[in-house]
Amino acid sequence: FFFLGGRWGGGGGGEEEKREIGECVVELLEAYMAYRPDVNFVKGMVPIATGLLYYLPPTEAFISFANLMASAHFFDFFSLHRRHLRLRFDFFEMVFREQLPLLFAHFSALNITSELYIMQWFTSVFACCLPFPMAARAWDCFFLLGESQLFQTAIGILKYHEHSLITSSFEKCISTLTRIPHDETIDEERLFTCIEQSQISTERYGSWLAAQRLSEEKTELFELVIMGM
Repeated sequence: FFFLGGRWGGGGGGEEEKREIGECVVELLEAYMAYRPDVNFVKGMVPIATGLLYYLPPTEAFISFANLMASAHFFDFFSLHRRHLRLRFDFFEMVFREQLPLLFAHFSALNITSELYIMQWFTSVFACCLPFPMAARAWDCFFLLGESQLFQTAIGILKYHEHSLITSSFEKCISTLTRIPHDETIDEERLFTCIEQSQISTERYGSWLAAQRLSEEKTELFELVIMGM
């Protein structure tokens, strides 16, 4: 697995340990597929399982993984619940347009939609675009503060790369957004300063989500009333 190589090796342990973790990742995911056959395998599961196995014994890692997958965030993404995913994409694009209007306009001109990178970012909790130590910090923030922190981290990453992205082509932007950079190329403190400055409160996200779902329910009810007339 790519995440067990030099960039996700996280220090400590040699090739034998990495091989053992790799084997445990396969076993954990196979066990989870047997436990939840209604959930399809998604590439983003690999770094989640890898990160848990890096810190926990296999049995505890499996329990933690199963509990995470049962959360609304992961279940919606890994079961590909399109309506719920669309709500998240819409919220992200709203705050992206508000906080980074020039970069948003540049992405729009290049036809770079949020689906091209946010799906990977959110399913892996940024393991696909940050070095391991920084991804681990992002995980801590997500587990502690909730799903709104994912949007804040995403905006912070875009803010960190804004200058280079806004002068880049479609191909260069996608490469920047979807590859894991080497540790030494990222200023960790500046990155997390950008994330901290990109404030998105749990209350705002929760209120917006509730309002959107209420609007959808009203629309569905109206359609049912029309059909019954």
